[in-house]
Amino acid sequence: MKTFIVLLSFLILVRFEFIIAQNQSDTVIFSQTLNKHLKHFKKESKKAYLDKNFIRGRFLFDSLVQHCLVNTKFDDFKVKKKNGRIISLNSYYKKPVFLMTNTLWCYKSNEEIAAINELVETYHKEIDFVVLFWSTKKEIRKASKDYSSKVHITYINEKLNIFSKELRNLKHSFGFPTYFFINEDRTVRNIIKLSPLSPIEKKKGGRKQIKPEDFNAYKLSLNELIIANK
Repeated sequence: MKTFIVLLSFLILVRFEFIIAQNQSDTVIFSQTLNKHLKHFKKESKKAYLDKNFIRGRFLFDSLVQHCLVNTKFDDFKVKKKNGRIISLNSYYKKPVFLMTNTLWCYKSNEEIAAINELVETYHKEIDFVVLFWSTKKEIRKASKDYSSKVHITYINEKLNIFSKELRNLKHSFGFPTYFFINEDRTVRNIIKLSPLSPIEKKKGGRKQIKPEDFNAYKLSLNELIIANK
């Protein structure tokens, strides 16, 4: 009887380890999936935008996101905080993540920053807001002053990127800014870009704001992120 119990325990342990290994092998990594489809996507997107076929360009982006990248496991990229400290994106932040990638040469959209700050005030208790700049520590210090203190500012100096080659593809794949909505378990839930047709519109009185449909798309994805992680 004792031998039977030992054998049964061993079989259960083997089965458990097999299930874990199977689940790990079934994990689809974001960067690997992106690399697999990136060449074709960039080729077709370039052709669409050269032809000024923005609808086709949007279709290509949405198809790549929804059919290939959603539900992939986001890489644990290493980046630097504003103070220069190196962190791993996935392990450092504990909540679902709203990740915005940007560069200094195109970040200065007061309307876009105001929209992000407004969203942060509403959602910061449930979601970590992270901005990833492709720049240097010195340059991002000034830029970070425009954002709410509740926004986590990070950066990567591409010339000194010693962390991973996958980060380069993250920069050169979709343009700027790009927004990633990432679950607490670090699966990608959605990726959004502003419309290339008319990202900013004027309100009465001449004040500008981002298009309401873009702002509402952010809110919808943030709400879905909260619901998915309850």
